[in-house]
Amino acid sequence: MIQARSVLRRFSWLLFVIWSIAAVALWTSYRSTEQSVKAVDELGTKIDEVRNSFRFELPYRVQHADDISLTLQLIYAVRLQLESQSKSALWAPDVTQLLYTTDRFLESANKFVTSDLELLSLAEALQETRVAAGGSDALQAMVARLGAHILDALFINRANNQTSYQELDQLFIESMSLPQAQRDDFQRLLAQASGVLSRHAQGKYLVTHLSSPDFTSQLRKFEDEVHLRLEHLILMMTLLSGSLLLVFSYIAYETKQPHPNKDPHLSEPQRLGGTSCSEQGIQEPNEDVNDVSQCSNHKASDFHAPAAVYEPRETAESKFIDIDKMLDALSGDEESVRMLLDVFIQDHAGDSDKLRQLLSEDLEHAQRVAHSLKGVSGSLGAMPLHHISAEIEDLLKQGSQVPESVLLKLTTILESTILFAKDSLETETLQESLTD
Repeated sequence: MIQARSVLRRFSWLLFVIWSIAAVALWTSYRSTEQSVKAVDELGTKIDEVRNSFRFELPYRVQHADDISLTLQLIYAVRLQLESQSKSALWAPDVTQLLYTTDRFLESANKFVTSDLELLSLAEALQETRVAAGGSDALQAMVARLGAHILDALFINRANNQTSYQELDQLFIESMSLPQAQRDDFQRLLAQASGVLSRHAQGKYLVTHLSSPDFTSQLRKFEDEVHLRLEHLILMMTLLSGSLLLVFSYIAYETKQPHPNKDPHLSEPQRLGGTSCSEQGIQEPNEDVNDVSQCSNHKASDFHAPAAVYEPRETAESKFIDIDKMLDALSGDEESVRMLLDVFIQDHAGDSDKLRQLLSEDLEHAQRVAHSLKGVSGSLGAMPLHHISAEIEDLLKQGSQVPESVLLKLTTILESTILFAKDSLETETLQESLTD
């Protein structure tokens, strides 16, 4: 009988160990799935925010193009976070289709925002050319006609873009009578206007795709699957715990039963001993369960631990990254700022080397890299990097060679900006930058 009780106690401990392992696995999966739900909720909120901004009329939408670009970068950061969680989590839900749909949305939205930014750049170029024309009445008249044709093509004559392009061809022919310098400037404007009109011709398709309910239905479907998964995990944990309690109750009952062939004087102490061992077998697992819960709560609290105090460094001119601007743009959401900084480090750390290589291979691609770096740095408030990127982009637009000194300056500023971003990510909180 004593040997049988010993076997039962060992079996109960074995069951407890199995239950503990299963409980930790289920709890880990539950926490991971819960984080995926939060990421998907944030993804849907940011995408709705971008969609709503696209409903503004063009003049108002252009003024908020930088804010929309910043929101798109945040969507990309959440997308990377969701992909990382799905790879590292145990029994993670399948996010492949959701990630694919998100990538398509980001691609279309970036094209749409880029066309708005190019239109704004064209308007600035028209103004600069008109001012630089000075006393040249012929050039000023051509610039005015070009602006009128662009407005007509964008807001009135969308159904007949062929007429607009014919008018641009006529302006090109007339520009041949201008002096060499003025002719080059005006023909560069014509080429830029032609590209802007061509990309805006795709706007109807992009708007239709961005407003499509496919993405919303995909989000809702994924959220339903994740919530159902959470319910299954809770049910599995409940059934597992209930089964363990039933087994422990049976073991406790068996160990309390006296042996009929034993002396009554001996059976009582044995029964008492069996009871104490059985109760200990019951109590100790409960204590271990509490320990597991405490450990789980401790892990959960560690997961939400605040991040490192940040004290921004400044150059002689300005900050490499204006944390204040980012916090204001994102309503003080430090977690979003950290995700944007992390994406910036991953995607743009090697842009100076890439740009240097493209200058000797593909000038058009090099111009796109400089334009992208200018836009991202402007969104982050990294004004030193924004200015040097804009300077390089202007040189490439003019067909001029980029001096080595400018490339060295870009490399230095980019390295300092990346270092500044890494230092920020290693700190605990960004709020102190508002009071420094």
